[in-house]
Amino acid sequence: MTPAALALADAERRLVARCQVLTQQLDAGEDVWAAYTAAVRALNALVPAERRPLETTREMATRLNVSPRTVRKLGRAGKLEAVRLGKRGTGAIRWRA
Repeated sequence: MTPAALALADAERRLVARCQVLTQQLDAGEDVWAAYTAAVRALNALVPAERRPLETTREMATRLNVSPRTVRKLGRAGKLEAVRLGKRGTGAIRWRA
């Protein structure tokens, strides 16, 4: 690995650890939302889209608080990134989180 790749991997590891600590503090009732959202945004900017987890239509609908049909409509409109699985791209649809 190159030094830059090592530095990015270390930064990602540290941000994940920071998010875990802040989650525990939030669960304990502490007001650390500003720090938590900053850490999550930084982690989101650091992790490339290809490494982000894929979600089912139902999972994405639950996360966005909409119906699965709305998720499919947003995908057709190009507002959500759909990934088609299968050899010919005709299999299940998953969504980038």
